[in-house]
Amino acid sequence: MKFDLRKTFDILKQQFPEKFVDIQAFDSLKEEDVQAFLEKNFSQEELVKVNASILGIPFVSLDNENISKDIFSLLPEKIIKKYLFVPFAKSGNVLSIAMADPQDYTAIQALKFILREKGLTSEIYVTTEMSVQKIIRNFENLAGEVTETLQEFNQQAKLDTPSVQFTDKSTATTENLEAPIIKIVS
Repeated sequence: MKFDLRKTFDILKQQFPEKFVDIQAFDSLKEEDVQAFLEKNFSQEELVKVNASILGIPFVSLDNENISKDIFSLLPEKIIKKYLFVPFAKSGNVLSIAMADPQDYTAIQALKFILREKGLTSEIYVTTEMSVQKIIRNFENLAGEVTETLQEFNQQAKLDTPSVQFTDKSTATTENLEAPIIKIVS
């Protein structure tokens, strides 16, 4: 997510003046220096929270969110990974979505299209990119575990299935292999 460096700098300077004792005024600094200072002195979550307030979009921490597979699977995983947004709650036809970059026009348009097709609307929240990636990894790990369990189950089922062998070719007729036919007489 692109930050408005000046506004972020000013807000954080008001909130944490002790961290800005040794730094000059914003105008006397290069943009890279401001970015480096902010990243060194503040967590990604703190920076995202400030920018969420600047944008007027609520911040959500996904750390304690228990996202169900049903909610997660409302959006295609490929799109979730590409645009870094995660559905985390649903109330009626409103899907709550946490985005790493709510200013990504293409992501917003893709989201609107998908939701329109499903008859849903959205409520957008901002979160950290790390939070979104963590949720995606958790669901990938869950999917991998389910796949592995199913493969083990299928392998065991193959081992437990009895095989039919005919030793006398004369008994292996079509009549022996077909299901019986029930004849209804009226």
